[in-house]
Amino acid sequence: MDNQTVKMTLELANQLLGYLGKRPYEEVFTLINELQRQHKENADLEKGVTFPREKIEAEEVDGTT
Repeated sequence: MDNQTVKMTLELANQLLGYLGKRPYEEVFTLINELQRQHKENADLEKGVTFPREKIEAEEVDGTT
């Protein structure tokens, strides 16, 4: 299957999720999870937020003044 993209309004996405929410859980949970995952990924990209793939080491900060 080709990895094609479809853009939709937030209103339509909410309507689709509302419909899916009325269906039995075992029929729709994977679709809802995937919609949420892709939305978060796209929202993060639009904000310019990227998550490092590797763990970043940080130095401990001394909280005393």
